[in-house]
Amino acid sequence: MNMGNEHTVSEYIEAVVSFIDILGFRNLLEEKSVGEIRDILGKFQNISAANNQGNSFVPDVKKEISEEFVFSISDAIVRVRLFESNYTIEALELEISRLAQIQRNLIMNGVIIRGGLTIGKVHI
Repeated sequence: MNMGNEHTVSEYIEAVVSFIDILGFRNLLEEKSVGEIRDILGKFQNISAANNQGNSFVPDVKKEISEEFVFSISDAIVRVRLFESNYTIEALELEISRLAQIQRNLIMNGVIIRGGLTIGKVHI
């Protein structure tokens, strides 16, 4: 399954979508260097890239739920996990485990996040 290139422009795809906001980002900008801010934001991409290699939280990760995309604008991060409709629960469990891992890694650096999660059809 190759979800990335097979879809037409007008097609909607099943996905788990997470919206994440870094609390106190304005203060971080005042307290941290550009490199430190880049490292904080990079943790979202690094966790996604590393975990696409395998997942320790959900043992039987299926290819049908492993494609994810991460978009960021300033301190707002949107994560989109594509899945086939018969893998809704597995996709949700996988995304929740990723969010927990992201929060754990960020909290060790004094960064707290908040956000929301939804499941539905999206267009990328």
